[in-house]
Amino acid sequence: MKKLFVVSAIRITVAAALLTVRQSVFSAKSEPYVLLFTPSTNVLARRLVTEHFDLVYKLERIDPAVLKLFFAKVPRSSVAIGNQAFEATDQVDAVNPARLRRFNFAGHKSDVWFIVYEVGGSRAYHRTILFFQKREGRWQRGPAAVGIMDRNDFSSLAKALRKGWFTVDRDDLNL
Repeated sequence: MKKLFVVSAIRITVAAALLTVRQSVFSAKSEPYVLLFTPSTNVLARRLVTEHFDLVYKLERIDPAVLKLFFAKVPRSSVAIGNQAFEATDQVDAVNPARLRRFNFAGHKSDVWFIVYEVGGSRAYHRTILFFQKREGRWQRGPAAVGIMDRNDFSSLAKALRKGWFTVDRDDLNL
């Protein structure tokens, strides 16, 4: 009888361990690693394609508090503006500039700013959208999304969002 009890206890322990492994495998599948940043999955993406935003094409026209938050995440020295040299590949040396990002445009409403810029790299070239939201009278950094666009304009951004060409940046590695 004692032997039967030990075998049953082992079977229960093994079954519980297998169930835990099975649940963790299935839970990993239920939360995809890549989250699309589309109007149907994100309220800010939905606002970008449904509401009117005032666009700006010069960094100086961005709210100073938002710009300060932007440069806290993306160093000013790494951002090319307008005709400044921009290295779209991974080749950065004494001849090529260290500016691996290029400001494209920004947009705003009373409670939201977004900044769109290119990130260089022959294998990692993409666009980033960085959001800032006003909460309790203060600007705070919001989510970021990375993806591709046809051109450097707002209509291409809206098209890319609708088509699912942007994903949520979860870890700030692509900023």
